[in-house]
Amino acid sequence: MVDSGFASPIEKHNESPAIIEFLTFARIQLFKGFIFTFEGYVVSPFREDYRVSIDGIVFNGTCEPELVADFQAFVGCPDELDIKPNYLRAWWD
Repeated sequence: MVDSGFASPIEKHNESPAIIEFLTFARIQLFKGFIFTFEGYVVSPFREDYRVSIDGIVFNGTCEPELVADFQAFVGCPDELDIKPNYLRAWWD
């Protein structure tokens, strides 16, 4: 979406990380074998305030201690935080 010009890499949803920060974190984790997905929304391009936002990040799979530590360091203090043995999620309101 960023490469195609649909999303701005510096866009942030309230206190969340910027899109480029989400992408950078996910790419680093991908090299370690961990695949993250994102939650977010789009405001229609027919509105003045068109935007693509990421407001959450999710991991499904075995959560090794290093992954959990990296995740916690990245997300800081989101509005919602789930850390379970097979699931990580952070979301910003």
